[in-house]
Amino acid sequence: MGIKERVIKACQELILEYGYRGFSMDQLASQAGVSKRTLYRYFASRDAVIEATLDSFMQSMAEFADGLLNTEKDPVALIKAMFTAVTTQGQFVLNPRSMDDLRRFYPHLWTIIDDFRQERLRMIFALFSSRGYIKGQEQVNPTIALQVLSSSIQNVLNPDFLLNNGLSFQEACLDLSRLLLYGFLGSSYIDEASLQEATDSLQRLG
Repeated sequence: MGIKERVIKACQELILEYGYRGFSMDQLASQAGVSKRTLYRYFASRDAVIEATLDSFMQSMAEFADGLLNTEKDPVALIKAMFTAVTTQGQFVLNPRSMDDLRRFYPHLWTIIDDFRQERLRMIFALFSSRGYIKGQEQVNPTIALQVLSSSIQNVLNPDFLLNNGLSFQEACLDLSRLLLYGFLGSSYIDEASLQEATDSLQRLG
C-alpha cells in the first residue's frame, strides 16, 4: 500500500471514530505512519485528504457496482451484494454523525455524494427495467417510479431521520430494502432465505 492509500485508509478510520471535524493533521500523520512533512507533500490540507478519501470511496463503489451489474443476474442477490459492500466499506460515510457532519460542514461534498447516489440509482433502475424485473412496469411511468425510489431512499437514509428515530444506517437499509424489493420486484423474485441472510450480515456490521 502506497503512502496516499495509507493516508486515505487512516482518514477513513479517524472519520469513523471522531467525525469529519474531530481530528487533526498530526493525528492523521500518526495514524497513517508517516511524518507530517510527508503528509503535506501529498495533501495540501485536511480538507484535501477528506475529499480524496470520499473520491476513493465513490470510485471503489462505482467499479464494484459496474462489475456486479454486468455479471449478477438475480436482482435480490444484486441488491444484497450492493448493500453489503456499501455498509462494509462506507461506514465512515454512512453513520449518522458522519452524514450530519458532511451536510453541515462540507455541503459541496454532500452534494457530490448525493449526486453519485442518484446516478447509481438511475443505472440500477434502468437495468432492472430493461430485464423486466419491475412489477407492473408497463402500467407505471418509469420517471414516476424512479422518483418514488429516489425520494424514499433520500428521505429515509438521511441524518435527521436516522437520529430523530434512533435508527442506525444498517437498520434503515434493511427495512427500506424489504419495502422496495417487495414493492418494485414483487413476491415472485423474493427469496426470504436470501433476505434473512442479508439481514444477518448487515446486523453483524451494525
